[in-house]
Amino acid sequence: KTFHSALQKALSELDEPKRSVFEMRYLLDLSNSEIAESLGISEGTVKSRLFYAIKELNQQLANYKELLTVLLILILS
Repeated sequence: KTFHSALQKALSELDEPKRSVFEMRYLLDLSNSEIAESLGISEGTVKSRLFYAIKELNQQLANYKELLTVLLILILS
């Protein structure tokens, strides 16, 4: 199983609110405030959903921990 297919599967298993916020932030490169405005939620809710999405993805992708760490460093820098 490739990392890409494992990531796609893990993303598909997130609930919709977490998945949408994660995709908006890291795939569409929107800021937290842009996401909050777009979805009509607070920035705190955006941050919370991102935190729990990343936590769940981390658990789902434990076999790829080293690669995931590198990717998150690149994304967050």
